[in-house]
Amino acid sequence: PGEVQLGPFKRKLEKDRRRLGSDHPDVREASLALAHLFYEQGRLSDAKEWFGEALRIVRVAHGEDSEMAAYALSQLGRVAREQGRVEEALQTQRQALRVLRRADAGDTQAAGSVLMAMGNVLHQQGLFERAIKSYEEAYEIYRHIYGDDDTNVAKVLGDMALALKAQGKAAESLAMQEKALDISRRSVGDKDDSVAISLANLGNLYHAQGMFVEALARNEEGLAIIRHNHPRGALWRG
Repeated sequence: PGEVQLGPFKRKLEKDRRRLGSDHPDVREASLALAHLFYEQGRLSDAKEWFGEALRIVRVAHGEDSEMAAYALSQLGRVAREQGRVEEALQTQRQALRVLRRADAGDTQAAGSVLMAMGNVLHQQGLFERAIKSYEEAYEIYRHIYGDDDTNVAKVLGDMALALKAQGKAAESLAMQEKALDISRRSVGDKDDSVAISLANLGNLYHAQGMFVEALARNEEGLAIIRHNHPRGALWRG
């Protein structure tokens, strides 16, 4: 099924290459689109190849230091993390952040996204203090751009809460996750999947502290949201 789905994309890309040249912006965009499809299907080696091709084209057109180059690098970092190459993932995200800063884009949404990705890798490595520092930098960027009530702010607080939990700081983690939930409710309403994610995380935190009534209430509310949003029982991943 994957080959059937991706066949038209690959054929169009090859046609564009012949017609426009291998370094054309349309070829870059097609390479990115194909890389994302491979990534979503778990075909990580193929995703790496096509994100790399997109990066090559960007560098030809715009040089080493551009937001587009940073984006392609960050995607390569995501692939490396999924492949279990966490140190490479971290170094690639750091490279993406350096590119953004040299391009005077170190305080943009793109920089916040890279800092979030760095925090996730550091968390995976068990480097929780460094992960929290990375999340805090992303948090300040997002607050500056979007204000306090935004899904990006809620997401970074939720990830920070998980890092605090991993450090054994249950009370701090719980308070931060409650704050993330409040922001999610204000920014997207009570029935969004992101609210269900926060509720599930809160349920786990309450359960870990032996607060089983509170845990059950949060988990039931989150489950009700998922059932409402996905009545056909579609698989949902947080």
